Amino acid sequence: AVDVQRGRHLGAAGEMLGQRVVVGHEPGITWTALELAEDDDSELARTIRHRFPTSALAVLTTDRDWADLVAGTATITDFCIPRAES
Repeated sequence: AVDVQRGRHLGAAGEMLGQRVVVGHEPGITWTALELAEDDDSELARTIRHRFPTSALAVLTTDRDWADLVAGTATITDFCIPRAES
């Protein structure tokens, strides 16, 4: 279960899924994506830094468990703005 109001993380069932969706807004979501990225100067990172509009999605991957995720331990693998692609 997720308790968004109290900022609690996913419980044991979530750990088995292996994927997370983090929903946020500016300015925090850009900072979060770039802080987690091991290479914050990649082409995707520069794009995120320049523009992260409403509805945009950043995909990051990591080999770490959710509880062990810290700054610089994920890779930005994709970034898209769905409304711009229609």
